[in-house]
Amino acid sequence: MNLLELLPAGWKKAGECMVIKKSVRIKKRYVKFRCISEEPLQQRVIEANMRNFILRCMGFLHNPYVKFVRYDAENGEGVLKCSARHFKSVLQSLVLFKEGKCRVKLLSSSGTLKKL
Repeated sequence: MNLLELLPAGWKKAGECMVIKKSVRIKKRYVKFRCISEEPLQQRVIEANMRNFILRCMGFLHNPYVKFVRYDAENGEGVLKCSARHFKSVLQSLVLFKEGKCRVKLLSSSGTLKKL
């Protein structure tokens, strides 16, 4: 029996590495935001606070895929990547976000990082 026959339906072989078909991949969305606060915040602080707030708003059962792509502490702008499935819930959570004296203003969203 060949090992390729045991692969799930969404996988195919490309050269020597295994690749997931585009139709099976998790779709993602990018959200550009600005943190409005009196003093600049470090990326670790804002990332931990946002991630915890999103989990509290959505509940731990939904557990959305959220990743910080980049954050500029000087002007407070950052980019967040999330799954398209939880996109609306993540946006709603970010609109309600307020930690201490920090608020979040959503600037734009896109399906590709290049368009932001």
